[in-house]
Amino acid sequence: MTTAERRRSPRFDTRVPGRVVLAGGEVLHGEVVDLCRDAALVTVPRNLDLESLVLLSVSLPGFLGSFEAAGRVVRVAGPVEGGVGVVVLFGDLSPNTVTAIDLYLAR
Repeated sequence: MTTAERRRSPRFDTRVPGRVVLAGGEVLHGEVVDLCRDAALVTVPRNLDLESLVLLSVSLPGFLGSFEAAGRVVRVAGPVEGGVGVVVLFGDLSPNTVTAIDLYLAR
C-alpha cells in the first residue's frame, strides 16, 4: 500500500543552520533537514507541541543570506540525530522569502 503525497511543493534534502523562536521568546538552534516552498523539517533539541506558533530563521549558504518565516508545527517526526524532528508549515511568505527559497532550491 502506498501513501498519497500531501505536499503542495516538492521537498529537497538540505543541511543548513536554522533557529526556531517560540511564542514565549525561547530560541532553539537546530538544522533544517529538508525544505520546500511551504514547509521545513527542522531538527531541534527538544520536542515541540503540535500547532505551536514559531518563527523559523534559516541561514542559506552563499549570496542567498537568510530568511524568516512564521509558521506552525504540524508534525513531530520523532527522535532524530541531534534532537527531535519537527515540521513547520509556513504561513504567508514575503516575496523576498519566496525568492530566496526558490533560488536556494534551484541550485
